[in-house]
Amino acid sequence: MQQWSQIQVLGERGMTDAAIARQLGIDRETVAKWQRRPPPGSIVRSRSSKLDAYRPYLVQRLADFPDLSARVLFREIVAQGYEGGYERIKIACRSLRGEPSVEAVARFETGAGEQAQADWLETKHHVEHEAGRHRLNGFIYVLGHSRWSFLEFTVSESQQMLFNCFERAFREAGGVPAAILVDNMKAAVLDHRRDEIVFHPAFLAFAEHWGFEPIAAQPGRGQTKGKAEAGVKYVKRNCLAGQRPTTLETAQRHGRWWLNEVCNVRVHETTHQRPVDRLLEEREHLRPLAASEFSYRPQLGRRVYLDFTVRWKDNFYEVPYQDAGRRVLCQEVRDQLSITLAGPELARHDLLEGVGRTAHLPEHKEGLYRPSYPSHLPYQREAFLKLFPDQERFVEGCVKRLRGNSAYHLHKVRELVAEWGRDNVDLAVEQAVLMGAFHIRAVRQSLPPAGNPAAGPGRHPAPARALPAEVEQRSLKVYSRPCRLSRP
Repeated sequence: MQQWSQIQVLGERGMTDAAIARQLGIDRETVAKWQRRPPPGSIVRSRSSKLDAYRPYLVQRLADFPDLSARVLFREIVAQGYEGGYERIKIACRSLRGEPSVEAVARFETGAGEQAQADWLETKHHVEHEAGRHRLNGFIYVLGHSRWSFLEFTVSESQQMLFNCFERAFREAGGVPAAILVDNMKAAVLDHRRDEIVFHPAFLAFAEHWGFEPIAAQPGRGQTKGKAEAGVKYVKRNCLAGQRPTTLETAQRHGRWWLNEVCNVRVHETTHQRPVDRLLEEREHLRPLAASEFSYRPQLGRRVYLDFTVRWKDNFYEVPYQDAGRRVLCQEVRDQLSITLAGPELARHDLLEGVGRTAHLPEHKEGLYRPSYPSHLPYQREAFLKLFPDQERFVEGCVKRLRGNSAYHLHKVRELVAEWGRDNVDLAVEQAVLMGAFHIRAVRQSLPPAGNPAAGPGRHPAPARALPAEVEQRSLKVYSRPCRLSRP
């Protein structure tokens, strides 16, 4: 307090800060600082702020909604009469929120050959490919134990491209891991709910072919696929840093060089070993490669008929009766037909040979009301072949030529049995097949004459009508009269 008073008195006398410092034996900066400060021990009243009246409101709103933005809060207190600026609100919100909380995550390590992670990466580059300009994407695949990586630059993220990249990665690594964790890419995961994951049927078939278990990462939690996420960042910050690829071929060449000369030969920060060296250990635990590549067939749309069947290559395949009339997707998976609707698989049948045949599953009819005289094709076919077990060629020809109207003709042929007997109708159906005529008219024409079933089948002309016993002679005088033409 005494030194502060001396500095104030000497300053009032007009002495400079340097002269006061020499006289008192202190630093000049100290003199300047004490001249600006109030007397020690005095109470300094802070200047009121326009925000003080609204601070309790901000505290309460951030307690209720921690993620509420400063812009929204500014709009709300302006409506209440606040006249200050937005920057003051932003600073106040930052101080009220404090440091953001970070959720601790335990590192997840897998044994050799247990798991790999895969993901797509998007870049800001555009390259020329096949007379067009496309965005450059990349496929990253990381083995969990060795951290060995595979990178393939592409201009497509289609399902076929995904399968091709996986197969090249398997061959480069020399085997397949027990499980592969993928991001929620549509080519692999159709829907990911809390308790249910719907994988794409083609991806499930691909996993079955190569012998690995598919695992989907939890949405919104990049930690579950941390190795792939780290690989994506490493590619962007190291492989593509300072690069401007112009074509897809140059990008792929650079990617292969980077894998062999940088990525897989560096000492990894976590394992403290080179990924290429640890791969030799992990390769012994990988599953062997499949003997052939996965046969990929595209999905094609089909409309489900009212008899809840789908037509595929001149044969019919049942789905649950509740899906009649809907549009479904059909895909051949090896020797089977997979039928899906918005993700879930409705049915899977073995592919049928021939034409006009129907694949049934009993569970598809559970709960369905069946009329006493069914009229849809699957039922008519069953009833027809039960009556005529040797006439499947007639059914196939009828379905192939008459399509949706074939059920009517099969039904009408069965009605003939009541009048002509099963054996006669069976022979007539067989003759109709020999003539290549697969309809009810041909069967009727091949039946014996009316009233004579024993005559056997065949084409029989209609009986001649008997002439009357006496024929009346008409007068010929009418022909002798002259013909008179009326004038117009």
